Amino acid sequence: MHTNVAFMLKEEKRREPDKDTLTVYRGLLGSYPNFMFNAPLDRVEAFAAALHAVRSREQFMAVISRYGLPRTHPEIWSNFHWFVDYMRRLSPVEAGIYDLNRYKKLADLMADKTG
Repeated sequence: MHTNVAFMLKEEKRREPDKDTLTVYRGLLGSYPNFMFNAPLDRVEAFAAALHAVRSREQFMAVISRYGLPRTHPEIWSNFHWFVDYMRRLSPVEAGIYDLNRYKKLADLMADKTG
């Protein structure tokens, strides 16, 4: 949660982490993914519980290492094509191509200056 998202800098001054929420939407929503997760159906509950339990950067990075598909992952393109094909089958009129122009490896975004 942010008090506003009008500025790119000093995000920490606008953050309200106690008001953060997670909404799970059936299907696909959006046009450019920032990051992909691969949570097989038999592990969805464990994935959701792990996300819900995150209270630190280290815990979040553990979830990323278990379920994350950064752009450098060998399976990224097969997963990306699965999303595109799914939308073409589900909603061919509304389906488009996901824009990966803004795609950035999450580890890069979260890395501190020491690496």
